[in-house]
Amino acid sequence: MTGVGKRQLPLVLTIVAIATAGFGLGFIVAPTQIWSLYGVQLDAEGAFVARMFGTANVGVGLLLWWARSAFTAGLQSGLLGALSAWSIARMAVTSTALATGLTNGAGWIFVLYDMALLVIYALVAVANRRASDVAEPLTVV
Repeated sequence: MTGVGKRQLPLVLTIVAIATAGFGLGFIVAPTQIWSLYGVQLDAEGAFVARMFGTANVGVGLLLWWARSAFTAGLQSGLLGALSAWSIARMAVTSTALATGLTNGAGWIFVLYDMALLVIYALVAVANRRASDVAEPLTVV
């Protein structure tokens, strides 16, 4: 892979890693305060689950940070696919919470964030595909 694809994915993964780990740290340190912004009131058990959600976000953020320089086409494709699936799942969960009144209008922040990420992932995937089409000869197995 050459040029565009090699430069775009590391930048995207760096930004997503920082944002994801940052959200995660917030959910670990101040879960009740953060979720109250979304109209969600947490009891002690809910705060525990929110903190566990935070640890998962920190873990994904660290994983993306360390994987941001991976240049194999298979790994890049896998990362983009997994991140896209995660964004779609989060959008579905958040949309359900919005539709049922479980969260307030601030929940749209998650939906819009994930929609933006999906567009970015698609653009990077297309750029990577174009770069590999140009740079790598077709091989028949």
